[in-house]
Amino acid sequence: MPQASIGIAITTYNRRAQLLKLVESIREHCTRPVHLAVFDDGSRDGSVAAVAPLVDMVLEAPNGGIPVNKNRALFYFLALRPVEQLILLEDDVVVTSRRWLRLWSRAIRRHGHINFSSPRWPRDNPQFHGRLLGGKATARSPERWSIVSGACCGCDAAVLRQRVGYVNPRFRGYGYEHIEWTRRFLLAGHGGRQRGEHRWSYLSLPHGLAFQESVSNRDADAIARNAAVMAELQGAGGFVPRPWRDEEERKRFLAPFARWFSPG
Repeated sequence: MPQASIGIAITTYNRRAQLLKLVESIREHCTRPVHLAVFDDGSRDGSVAAVAPLVDMVLEAPNGGIPVNKNRALFYFLALRPVEQLILLEDDVVVTSRRWLRLWSRAIRRHGHINFSSPRWPRDNPQFHGRLLGGKATARSPERWSIVSGACCGCDAAVLRQRVGYVNPRFRGYGYEHIEWTRRFLLAGHGGRQRGEHRWSYLSLPHGLAFQESVSNRDADAIARNAAVMAELQGAGGFVPRPWRDEEERKRFLAPFARWFSPG
């Protein structure tokens, strides 16, 4: 079976050191061609200048928050530089294994969507008792968790384009956007399943990634606002065709992509 074309998108904000270490780890551990792109959400620490020579593309944009920046990555790889498989990485992880990309690509091909089962969920910690539902941690039989992390995920671009769409632009800032987006994959039949009215099983892999030390951008006010949006959308599913809600948001979203639309 021919290898799928793969895009790797790193979303980042003010984590220059972690970003450079992540890019270095990808270059060290990727044994096949990928298109590596960085989406910078208004960093003020020199991230863009430092990383630009090391990747295939870097998009510099004003700070818009996590949902907007993830949608920039989706838009780029859906509309401007199409690939068959897309892997989204947040900037506080690092790749640790040369098997990582092959394993994740196989899981994406088989399941359409896959997440990272975080080492921050220790199996022997009573707090996480019952969260791990099963699975063998392989591409054929990933772990099944009742919780999900946005640190890394992979998806089939055709599933994304045809059945799921973008992160819902109603989410702003920090919190819940990845959960709702992932549940739309599950409701479309990819990457897990709904187990009950408020119970979910997310397919996840624990291999090939680790976390770096970093300062969290957690925002309690944004989490509270997004929690209200999440409660309204809970399990609704559906397709989100655009990463904006109105003409003003469309213009603001597309502005950083101007070089792709300029005449000549």
